Amino acid sequence: MVGHTSHIYPFSDDAKEIARERCQHVLFTLLFGAEVLAPVALEHGGRVLDVGCGPGSWIEAVKSRYPATEATAVDYHPTYTPAPDSGITFTLGDVLEGLPFPDDHFDLVHHRAMILAIETDEWPRVIAELARVTKPGGWVQLTEAHLDIHARLGMTPRLRVWNEKVVRGTVLEIGADPDVAPKLAAHAAAAGLGGRVTRVAPAHLARSGAGEIGRLMAADFLAVIELLAPRIAGNDATPAQVMLWAESVLNEAEWHEVYFNFYATVAQKPGGGVVEGAAVGGS
Repeated sequence: MVGHTSHIYPFSDDAKEIARERCQHVLFTLLFGAEVLAPVALEHGGRVLDVGCGPGSWIEAVKSRYPATEATAVDYHPTYTPAPDSGITFTLGDVLEGLPFPDDHFDLVHHRAMILAIETDEWPRVIAELARVTKPGGWVQLTEAHLDIHARLGMTPRLRVWNEKVVRGTVLEIGADPDVAPKLAAHAAAAGLGGRVTRVAPAHLARSGAGEIGRLMAADFLAVIELLAPRIAGNDATPAQVMLWAESVLNEAEWHEVYFNFYATVAQKPGGGVVEGAAVGGS
């Protein structure tokens, strides 16, 4: 999400960030196999909302796959201008202040990669607002990365320090929750959503040997660290030194088969033909 829903979001709406988010869209799609993971029938229409749409990559892909849908994108900033013939509507709106849509309106509400935009204690309110605008029987789809390093061949001292000081430490300093991804289903339950199914997809951090997912992860890793380098550096280092540190961590990550887990949770609003225990998958 380029345009943030909270003052804590640390990135600007520049061309570099938009390019990063477009690549991130490809990463999410490769990890989970499709843009739409909820078992919602869109072939013959339906209303779809992308909350925190950024440059519009997800909503464009959904509209292309399901042209009969009524596709709407919303973001805090004017991050996206749909093509005149796209059939997509963009609206300014802030999920924390209340989305500019009526209750029980959308068949599918999508919310992704907001971990750096939402403060820890704001998540229940955010997901409750997503549930509000979802139709009875409709679905909310939530996807986030768990910001905690795993290493198949064991954590090294360098990786541990990076994980605690940079990955988790920086997120906590911003006011966000590095562990929100595995909590998505619980937040959805608290918002009254049922039929909850969560899928976990590991993504290796490697420029080589892990395919396109590894390459995209490595590129995103370096792009994020470059954006956060002044904050990470503080008074103890320079941004250039932080980037050298990041390169050394990336090299070590490849040798130790480092990965992050990504979580996708779909949940259904009660009423309208509830599908309990529905599978998460491509459609």
